Amino acid sequence: MDIIQSLKKLAVVLVVLTGIFYSCEKEEKPWTINSKIEIAEVPEAYLYKVNEDRSDTLIDSTSVTNHAFTFEGINNSDKLSVYRIKFAKGHGNGLTVLINNGDNINIEILGEYKNIYSGNDIQSEYAKYLKVKQKEVDLMKELVTRMSTSTPDKAEANTKWYTSETKKLNQDKADVISKIKSPELNAYLALDEILTSSIADKEKFELLANSITDEGKATADGNKALEILKYFDAYDLLFQSIQMDYETLKNKYEELNSDNKNSKFGKQVSDRIATLESLDYGKVAPPINAKTIDGKSFDLAQVKAKFILIDFWASWCGPCREENKNYVNLYKQFHDKSFEIVGYSLDTDAKKWKEAVTKDDLSWINISNLKKQKDDSILKSFQIEAVPSNIILKDGKIVARNLFSYELEDFLNQNLY
Repeated sequence: MDIIQSLKKLAVVLVVLTGIFYSCEKEEKPWTINSKIEIAEVPEAYLYKVNEDRSDTLIDSTSVTNHAFTFEGINNSDKLSVYRIKFAKGHGNGLTVLINNGDNINIEILGEYKNIYSGNDIQSEYAKYLKVKQKEVDLMKELVTRMSTSTPDKAEANTKWYTSETKKLNQDKADVISKIKSPELNAYLALDEILTSSIADKEKFELLANSITDEGKATADGNKALEILKYFDAYDLLFQSIQMDYETLKNKYEELNSDNKNSKFGKQVSDRIATLESLDYGKVAPPINAKTIDGKSFDLAQVKAKFILIDFWASWCGPCREENKNYVNLYKQFHDKSFEIVGYSLDTDAKKWKEAVTKDDLSWINISNLKKQKDDSILKSFQIEAVPSNIILKDGKIVARNLFSYELEDFLNQNLY
């Protein structure tokens, strides 16, 4: 028994030592990105780290000089890390770069899905996928052309053509992804296709899940893709819930089986139902504490008006800026009749927010916490997933939401005259 115990202890020591030696071999090595961009004049480039939930975090920025820029000296010990390069802070999908430990990447930026990469094998594999993504862009352009030049009676035929071609393209994507040797990239792209789909399409998701290799399925992204497929009904309902009111969502949730209800997605739907119930008509609105545009503290409870419209908007949102014109007119017409507007901006750039407020002549209360949407507790408490959005309060209680243009004018005419 003593010999056996000694052997067990020796095995433990060997495992620990192996881990130490392995970690030494995996020491962090700086990587570099060298880029040339001839297609546009841009002053700065921003580097974002892509997180597991596909959000991104700004980690560096640099000037663009003579159409060239470099990011260097950033350590990375992971097998694969995904970064995005953007040329406007905080906006757009950006240029995706896949980095291994110690890589020296060169990029010739020629336009979306046409860029030329060198420096590692994984980026070369990614380039094959980008060629299929370019076909997706071309297909959409072709649909727009067909729709703009065809008669209304051909619209259905064009839609059927697009649906058929999209299915072929989805198969092409799955074929390309299935041949990618890197397990991390293989699973990352399959999951990315699922997460960025405009609709929750089970047939497409199954196709993509089947494109994940056995090694890819063992990665975190592979597990997530398979989890979505396993609990598709709950995921689909969560996907659609953004457009559902409280009663509709509650009824749909009750139709789920117990496995889907108990899944991660089912629990998220349940949480959303609880929040929507608290935002139902007649409920007291959640509190809002933020900073005004001149840096003062703001508390919604301090606003004294019979009707208060909380406008969720952003300087970068085109439809929001258009709706601002309507708000300006209605504010002039109804403000003296106890109507107030509180504009809550989703901007993270204070300068752009202030410029938009001035340019659009927004003379009402303007507030923001200048946080990313995923980090903003106020947006979560009001379940704001898209802008423009608004909620109308009467004596602090919710009485209407998302009334725009003539609908909002009719509402105010009926209630303030």
